[in-house]
Amino acid sequence: MIPRSAFALLLLAVPLGAAAKTGACFLQVDGQVYLDGPCNIEISDDGFSIGAGDKKRSKYFASVSIFDDATFGFWNGTPAASHAHQELGELKQDGSCWTNARAKICRQVR
Repeated sequence: MIPRSAFALLLLAVPLGAAAKTGACFLQVDGQVYLDGPCNIEISDDGFSIGAGDKKRSKYFASVSIFDDATFGFWNGTPAASHAHQELGELKQDGSCWTNARAKICRQVR
């Protein structure tokens, strides 16, 4: 089994079957908002990322990895870092957002 921290690196490094879309994104971590508005959304069979991508990368971005029994979030945490290496923990879906006590990651594809 791949450790969750390593999985975040794989998710952004190898976007198998990923589809790039433009949409509205929201990223809040520890009470601070890092993304709120238009951004690139990469969607794959096992999750998605917001603010990442080859065409236009935001200063901050996050990924949501969806497994059979749980969903986990990751983000870059450092402005302009190249990978989502910081864990945000297990997330629960609430509409177009995935949240926990620490983070909120939302996407709305246009």
